[in-house]
Amino acid sequence: PRSPSDSVMPLRVRGTKPDGGSNTVAMTQPGTLKARALNGGEWSALTEAEFIVGTPAAAGNLVVSEIYYNPPGADESAEWIELMNISGGTIDLTDVSFSGVTYTFPSGWLLPAGGRIVVVKDQVAFAAANNTAGITIAPGEFTASLSNSGEELAVIDSTGTVDIQRFTYSDEAPWPTDPDGGEYSLVLIAPETAPDHGVASNWRSSAAIGGSPGTTDAVNFVGNPADDLDGDGLEALLEHAFGSINGDAGASPESQIVIGAGLFNGGTEENLTITFRRNMAADDVIITAEISSDLANWDSLGVQYVSSIQNGDGTETVTYRSTTPFASIAREFVRIRVTQRP
Repeated sequence: PRSPSDSVMPLRVRGTKPDGGSNTVAMTQPGTLKARALNGGEWSALTEAEFIVGTPAAAGNLVVSEIYYNPPGADESAEWIELMNISGGTIDLTDVSFSGVTYTFPSGWLLPAGGRIVVVKDQVAFAAANNTAGITIAPGEFTASLSNSGEELAVIDSTGTVDIQRFTYSDEAPWPTDPDGGEYSLVLIAPETAPDHGVASNWRSSAAIGGSPGTTDAVNFVGNPADDLDGDGLEALLEHAFGSINGDAGASPESQIVIGAGLFNGGTEENLTITFRRNMAADDVIITAEISSDLANWDSLGVQYVSSIQNGDGTETVTYRSTTPFASIAREFVRIRVTQRP
């Protein structure tokens, strides 16, 4: 029996099926969508799929900007790879993966315009070797090790089928040799221009020991390229390119260009050489060695890179040679040409 305080209220629950225009699920960020279908009163098995919201990482917006592949000593745990978004908008790294080493970005990882992210072999070792403040570090660690003698390295898109970047680096000339156990990293020159990763001349050693993970060590020229404000006879752009001191009215021995000769590749005939100092951080200039037989027509095709030697002050001493032996020509001229990168 009911007590006098009990009350009765009729209740009806009605469910309605959404019409055809309202069954869309809007996603505002990357993630995994899980769903079941109801058919004849029975639910299907659970299915799921990864969805990318926005612009996926691709060859036109993502580059490998720096590689630290051979730390000094036998311990390889401080290795790392830096990626850079060279587009004007945010890109999604969800399911972007590597080959050469093994790593896959988890769902929802976004990289803003101009942003850099570092993928490391060992989080503890990386933190011990670098000031991590301000560095975006990918979660987790890659497995395997970067080859000290060079190897093919690839960054693959979220489908696992399309290469974003695929190239083979080396520890031998014409590739920079200082990153091979010399405490320097391998740096992509002017990464914002999307240079071909497989061309050795598009890479250089880092300006400082340990590289610059999460940022850039490049320094851009500012001012009038033709100015000679210190009156030393060297234009400002050349001082920037050679790493000499702009503002020092005295001579600039740092900018000295030396013409010489040498024997190469076990040969017995001498070749003309040209040696100069280069500001490693001056990615905004292009320095080209050229030869001529008449001082009117110049060509860089007959010139070959020989070596780069670190000076320990952010510069290196670079040598090129003519590929034609002295005995084969009547006369030959060589020069260094400096231009601003477009």
